[in-house]
Amino acid sequence: MNDENNYFLNEQSKNALEKFEILTPAEREKVLMSILKKDYMEKVKENNELKKENENLNEKLDTYNKMTNSETHYEMSKVAKMLNYKNYGRNNLMSFLRDIGYLLSNNELKQRYVNLGHGKTIAVYNERTGETYFKPVLTTKGVDYVRRRLDEHIAETE
Repeated sequence: MNDENNYFLNEQSKNALEKFEILTPAEREKVLMSILKKDYMEKVKENNELKKENENLNEKLDTYNKMTNSETHYEMSKVAKMLNYKNYGRNNLMSFLRDIGYLLSNNELKQRYVNLGHGKTIAVYNERTGETYFKPVLTTKGVDYVRRRLDEHIAETE
């Protein structure tokens, strides 16, 4: 065994190497193949675990993409229920959104956020009174924005 090449080996590795060097070439090949097979099997197992994890993440990504790319719009009462923040029902949520400048004083969504794809303002006709009023509806992107702003607000007030 050449000490110059084995300077960085610990004693256990040096002993194993000495034992390896006294083996016949056929025995060495058998030992090396055993080590390689074990290492290969570990890598195959690790690869399969990573593939399974990747499939799970891809399913979640597909679901998220479908939600964020959908044209579904949610009324504020539904947004409040989906977010489920304590003390933030529809009325308090809309008040908060007016306070931060997301909604105008007449509850219309600001044009800036409409342009960003957060939602739109729709006209609703009330058959009983014969009046038309406007209400904001949000896309999933808008709901996510509102959730982040609420999180920031709650963190600041605690």
